[in-house]
Amino acid sequence: MALLAASRRETEAPTLPVWLVLIAPVLAIGIDSFLPIHFSPAAFLDLPLLLVIYFAIAKRSPVVGAISGAVIGILQDALTREPLGSWASPRR
Repeated sequence: MALLAASRRETEAPTLPVWLVLIAPVLAIGIDSFLPIHFSPAAFLDLPLLLVIYFAIAKRSPVVGAISGAVIGILQDALTREPLGSWASPRR
């Protein structure tokens, strides 16, 4: 059984404002870096990851999710003293 959209508007992905796409990752990384210092339970919350998931779902595109995830991950790695991409693979 196929799901049908009543109008073209229901099938289009919403467009996000450019300022949101540029400012939100910087804010998420900043909050993710400084909030656990003052509120230790916030260390379990990964705001940049949630933002990547939101961008992928909002645009309905895995490619947008992968590209935004790569860019946000490199920005996160740039704040550490380790090589870029070192947190890309899971550690044991």
